[in-house]
Amino acid sequence: MRWIRKLAGPEAILIAAFVLLSSGLYMGASHFGGVIESNGTVVQVAGRMRLEINSLYRWLAEAENPDPERRAAAIAEVNEVAVQIDSLLQSLIAGGSVQIGPGQPLVVEPGMVPDEATPILPQIAGVWSPVKARIDALVDLHGPERDQRLSQAIAEARAVEGALLGQASRLLGVVSVNSFTNAGYLQRVQVTGAVLGVGFFLLLIALYSRQLRRFRDAKRETDEILETVTSGLFLLDRDYRLGDQYSAQLEYILQRDQLGGTDFIGMLGDMVRAETLKTARDYLDLLFSERVEESLIGSLNPLDRVKVKLPTETGRVEARYLEFSFRRVFDEDRLLHLLVSVNDVTDRVRLGEELESLKEKQDQQTERMLELLVSLFKLDQAMLDDTLARWHLLMQQANAALKESNNRKSGLHQLIDEVFRPMHTVKSEASGLGLAFLSQRAAAVEQAIAELRGIENLSGNDFLTATVRLEELFAQFSVVRRIIERLQAQGVTQVDGQQSGHAGPVPLINLLQRLVNQLNDDLNIRAELRVRGLDEERLGGELREPVRDVLVQFIRNACAHGIEPVEQRQQLGKPPAATLDIQLRQQPSSKEWELLFRDDGRGIDFTAIARRAREMGLLADDLEPDRSRLLKLMFHPGLSTAAEVGQEAGQGVGMDIVREAVARMDANIRVATEAGKHTTFKLVIPASPSR
Repeated sequence: MRWIRKLAGPEAILIAAFVLLSSGLYMGASHFGGVIESNGTVVQVAGRMRLEINSLYRWLAEAENPDPERRAAAIAEVNEVAVQIDSLLQSLIAGGSVQIGPGQPLVVEPGMVPDEATPILPQIAGVWSPVKARIDALVDLHGPERDQRLSQAIAEARAVEGALLGQASRLLGVVSVNSFTNAGYLQRVQVTGAVLGVGFFLLLIALYSRQLRRFRDAKRETDEILETVTSGLFLLDRDYRLGDQYSAQLEYILQRDQLGGTDFIGMLGDMVRAETLKTARDYLDLLFSERVEESLIGSLNPLDRVKVKLPTETGRVEARYLEFSFRRVFDEDRLLHLLVSVNDVTDRVRLGEELESLKEKQDQQTERMLELLVSLFKLDQAMLDDTLARWHLLMQQANAALKESNNRKSGLHQLIDEVFRPMHTVKSEASGLGLAFLSQRAAAVEQAIAELRGIENLSGNDFLTATVRLEELFAQFSVVRRIIERLQAQGVTQVDGQQSGHAGPVPLINLLQRLVNQLNDDLNIRAELRVRGLDEERLGGELREPVRDVLVQFIRNACAHGIEPVEQRQQLGKPPAATLDIQLRQQPSSKEWELLFRDDGRGIDFTAIARRAREMGLLADDLEPDRSRLLKLMFHPGLSTAAEVGQEAGQGVGMDIVREAVARMDANIRVATEAGKHTTFKLVIPASPSR
């Protein structure tokens, strides 16, 4: 015990002991409360059965009336009452649902009858069964035979009247005694719990009195935390008015100020539907009724998650989801207030709705998955393996950045770019290979992370939506990989009837050509790729990945921003098809690589770059920068001149990827452009980059 105290401290041991004892008392209270509740059901059913037995003898007496019509009506009532008695008796013996009154169904579970009362039921059944048989024999009989059978039934019933009523009364008595006994046990448990709580409180006072200064500091820290707590807390009195003291967050959640003394029902009426308001009022009436156990009605809370209408800062009414919880506050034995906690759970509800929507669309996703697999198996096997491995690595990089968002307290804006770059690369390459399914998933992550750029004070929770989107991408990607691995394990590795013999990485020229073809279809343009000197084996493994990233983004940027539609090109006297010219060469003397990319499109729009830079606060409104400054801003993360955010442009991350890849290669980049003529990028890359 001493080593436990050294490890946990006296406070922890005291709390653990209290929790254990409280748990035992709670389990005991739950048990005895359940027994009392079950006995209450049995008493109602047994009491009803006794009333029906009395009714049976009244109708049997009426059945002896010489008037044929009254006799027939009495016999019908006898049959109906007998069926009801039998139903009640069988429910007590074997369990079942019975109707004890109009709109009052009761369910008797097997084992509800106390053990002391169980032997009485077979005795009642033994007395009742012959009488029931006599009564059943009256059905469909007429004339003298019915009168004879009726006389026999009456005689049989009267012979056992005392026994039948006596056993029913005895059953009620035994069950009632059992209820009183368990009520006594429950009261002892409650008293024990109360004594334990008081003793625990006094012991805590004695233990913590020696550390008063430390607790004063802790109290001050707690007050500071409560100033920023996201829950709304307030007290509600019996007139349904808010107390003068409430948490600072409450005004923000409800979009109201000066809430002290506000009529809660009236305020709620402005936010919810009429039927919800009525149900909430009834629930609050129950909470303020001291005769109703709070634990029995907690699950009936109609405001546990409620859709409300709240005004925004702009004056527009917005639908939100709030979560209200209520706890009783007593002064000695008198109920004074309800402690109300309010939380805005809109984001959680909407994410849950989105996940539910995803489940409902599972069949459609399966169909799309099959289409995806068809697209994948049109690729060379080695290209497929290499591409999937690269995408998985990029996804892991994005996931690592999102995980870091939970650990950081500052510098979260930097993580936006660390997620953006790999997701944009996956989106670009998947689109280029015609894999729209994965491209759209990556675009969803990209969009979710793009929405965070405008948030000044980011927190880890703001990255939640992007994390969910990335998990969806991981899930679909994992399914694709497992299916491909299984098919390949079974020998399904042919493409168009030919076994792939390529054993190296993806040919870069093939990837770029597929990307150009895809962009031609998606953007309704015509562009032709011309490549010279792009020898990947000579380029080396350390340059291959960054060169691919650069060229993919150059092509996407040119097609999305630079290449004009066919009709416009013809009006300008240009060939209908634009030319994307790529040239890679190595200087014999210095061994440096020169990578050129040129398109014959509309050129760089410096006016659009300046306008967007001013919107982002990167450029002063009264400053007219030169072209050199604007070219540098073109590579800034998040700066995009696209008119609309879409799959191919608008997020401002493509040129940021170029900047990052150039830095990895220790390269220099130069840009030349002429309005309406061309844009040319030239990279000078060291033969052996240090990164």
